[in-house]
Amino acid sequence: MNAKIHASKPQVHASKATPMLAVLGGLALCFFCFAALVPVGTHTAYPAPDDGKDAYVKNCAECHGVKVAGIAATTKNARDKGPDLTGIGEKYQPKWLKRYVKEEADDGGKKHVKKFKGSDEELQVLVDWLLEQKAEDDDE
Repeated sequence: MNAKIHASKPQVHASKATPMLAVLGGLALCFFCFAALVPVGTHTAYPAPDDGKDAYVKNCAECHGVKVAGIAATTKNARDKGPDLTGIGEKYQPKWLKRYVKEEADDGGKKHVKKFKGSDEELQVLVDWLLEQKAEDDDE
């Protein structure tokens, strides 16, 4: 007797594979449709370049307030609270401010507590906005 032994291959029935393919196809379609709605180059991790106040709130308001802008420090811990930055541009130059928050400069031997982690563009917009926040005259 010449009996041939055949190893049987597992059979995948179309009825079992179809739901999985439908789900994967649906997810792919959703991804590509969503991607088509987002214009190229508009998604960034940072605020728009002209939005200094938002950049300030995102990066600085936890520890520092700006009284003239109506921004108070959000930290509840008094030890973490830094000085109000109203009028900071009257005391320091923009170039030094940028270096200080990036911990590249110090103020009397003290470095900024938290290193700025945003982009250079975001920092420039933030400093420009901060320089506009001047102390109000008491005579008014």
